[in-house]
Amino acid sequence: MAGKDTIFVVETIVLTILLFIPRVFFDDSAAIPADKLQLNSWFDANVKPLDARKDDLDPALVAAEANKTIIKVRSDGSGDFKTLTDAINSIPEGNKRRVIISIGGGNYTEKVKIERSKPFITLYGDPKNNSAPRPDGKRELAQAAALRTGGDKASLYNCKMFGFQDTFCDDSGKHFFKDCYIEGTVDFIFGNGKSLYLNTEMHVIPGEAMAMVTAHARAADNVDSGYSFVHCTVTGTGKTAYLGRAWKPFSKVVFSYSDLSDVVHPEGWSDFGKKEFDSWFDANVKPLDARKDDLDPALVAAEANKTIIKNSAPRPDGKRELAQAAALRTGGDKASLYNCKMFGFQDTFCDDSGKHFFKDCYIEGTVDFIFGNGKSLYLNTEMHVIPGEAMAMVTAHARAADNVDSGYSFVHCTVTGTGKTAYLGRAWKPFSKVVFSYSDLSDVVHPEGWSDFGKRSLTEYNNKGAGATPERRVGYVKKLSDEEAKPFISLAYIEGSKWLLPPITL
Repeated sequence: MAGKDTIFVVETIVLTILLFIPRVFFDDSAAIPADKLQLNSWFDANVKPLDARKDDLDPALVAAEANKTIIKVRSDGSGDFKTLTDAINSIPEGNKRRVIISIGGGNYTEKVKIERSKPFITLYGDPKNNSAPRPDGKRELAQAAALRTGGDKASLYNCKMFGFQDTFCDDSGKHFFKDCYIEGTVDFIFGNGKSLYLNTEMHVIPGEAMAMVTAHARAADNVDSGYSFVHCTVTGTGKTAYLGRAWKPFSKVVFSYSDLSDVVHPEGWSDFGKKEFDSWFDANVKPLDARKDDLDPALVAAEANKTIIKNSAPRPDGKRELAQAAALRTGGDKASLYNCKMFGFQDTFCDDSGKHFFKDCYIEGTVDFIFGNGKSLYLNTEMHVIPGEAMAMVTAHARAADNVDSGYSFVHCTVTGTGKTAYLGRAWKPFSKVVFSYSDLSDVVHPEGWSDFGKRSLTEYNNKGAGATPERRVGYVKKLSDEEAKPFISLAYIEGSKWLLPPITL
């Protein structure tokens, strides 16, 4: 996996890495509440700011926080550095002060590595420098479209669009989409285009009282526009999403042969054979060489002198070598990640070793997309299974012996996607340890829940959702009692009171 580039799309992220030996005396046994609505208040009560905990935190951490500095990274050259790598290289070995690397909006295509010898580093995607925070109904200009298509005859293949409200403005003209992914909350496909979407996934992000997949803007009966979704999927959690609303009085939206998960509200709308599909597409959308005489001459001329931009990390097919590298690897001790997103296919995130904490994150992939031997607590994090694999694995833990202190604990998390081919985990090594508690498991989870053999601790506690089927789980999966679950649903699992701080604000 060495040498693979990682593409960073900067959002409101906070990634804090701490590497030091703890020496504190603090009780962090408060259990994570069963009611998800209490999760944020529990977090605020148990992960207090530095000033309230100086006597209990490690002295090295207190000293580092008292002498913090900020390094600005801006892709346009207006900061201290243009790349994350240069910023990290500027930090000395054995660093003893908090260094906040403030990342401006934009894409940073580089392989970023923070050595163990450089502790107290924070990567911070500043909302002030990011054009697209999640809207809160109060801020102006809080959300811009990830993409707008207003020209005629546009085709998009295997593209992904991420946002919240108004993710994609399908504005005007004829457009074609195949094998795409679009996610958002309210009106996340909107405009007055005349578009055909094939085999495209619309993913509803949880957290809104009401979500709208589409908002079409056809204003009159004689306007030739509308959206047609064929062999598409609508995924997400909850039952709050509507397929569309009539933004204008003659809105036109059609879903055909599509797989609509239970995220779709029973009312459906607001306001007034896969193989056969592929063969149909191949028969009707032939390559340029077979259609030169029928196509627009300007298009033929343009295709003769075209530029292709291609992702350097293709989906693995089991044949090509080095087809996919991890998006991120965390191997240091005491690392906290807030509101981070990781995208990949197989082996998306290597949670390799040490104690780690994750909150409000998003991780997507196919096979073993969270793997390693870390001891980690995940809160309110979404694991999204990309469709297309005969079998998907969310986790692959690598605990090799009974005396190894490691394991993954997922609390108030969600597992989303389509199909019923995903397993919560497999025993990569004979003593693998993974626990899901208070989590919402969609029907993407296979009824058996877990895969593989050996001496492993693959367990669940008080989960919900169409994929939480304890009566159909494989025989070796253990359902924890209240007492047995306690070690996995508190900060004590990662000794959090000794080192964990809230996300920073600048």
